[in-house]
Amino acid sequence: MIFLEFYEILTSKLAFEKQHEILSKIKRDIPFSDENIIKEGNSKGNIGGEIIDTKLMDDGTIRTYVKEKKEPLTSYADSETVNSITAYKHLFILILKNFNKQNLFGKVIILIYLYLNKQVFIEYSERFFKLFRMLLKDEYWSNPIKEIRRVLKVKFNPIVIDIISLILEYDSAYKNRVQDVLPLLDKSKLKGFSAIKEVSRLVDILIERDYEEMRNEKWRPLKKITKMVMLLPKIRKEIIAILKDIDLDKIAFTKEDLYWIRQFPSYKWLGKNTSENLKDNIRIYGGEY
Repeated sequence: MIFLEFYEILTSKLAFEKQHEILSKIKRDIPFSDENIIKEGNSKGNIGGEIIDTKLMDDGTIRTYVKEKKEPLTSYADSETVNSITAYKHLFILILKNFNKQNLFGKVIILIYLYLNKQVFIEYSERFFKLFRMLLKDEYWSNPIKEIRRVLKVKFNPIVIDIISLILEYDSAYKNRVQDVLPLLDKSKLKGFSAIKEVSRLVDILIERDYEEMRNEKWRPLKKITKMVMLLPKIRKEIIAILKDIDLDKIAFTKEDLYWIRQFPSYKWLGKNTSENLKDNIRIYGGEY
């Protein structure tokens, strides 16, 4: 069963691996300017470089400065924090894979099953967050995540919002894809069944820009699920309300984000291939970026 497998992952050594001092301190003492926060073995994290400083900005967001990089990251994430949410990402992929294999009847059964068992998922997650501290205070999430949390608060369970926030905040691969595609939303088309076409169009952009494994494993099944659930009037109405309310300017890439995403291959950021994006960085920052 999907939730049984999820629970086994959630309670595995990976999920409950003891946090190092660096992670504990981040959650307790933001801003974290103490030089002792950088410990040998913990400074490289998930970003391919040595963290040399972290700062709390006036708007409450975090900047992480990496050695020999021209721009800071707009959040903080090291490999242990990213690994700690693997259970949730695995569940997401597991649902999509199982959904994609089914005929129409099987797809409906999976959606009903998930709906009926949502409370089990929420209860497991509540225990998980109590045992493994990783949630940020509201003011410390990056700006795109703050905005997503704001618009979801009206419709979603707080635990579900926290899970979405964690995945996006601590895994830039997901957050950056949202930042790349969501600002392309045409709010004028969020009316009735036209909204289904508009949401599907955004997923189609993900499919076109991403590499083959992500297309088949995540985005094509996600498109099918989205189209099915948005056929339900209540859900469609709620999704439309959320998308109309969201401030797309707060989701869009910042100058710092653009610097980093241009260096990430395998995805056509801004609709450009990797070589085009690298050339943009060279043009803006010079040969060494």
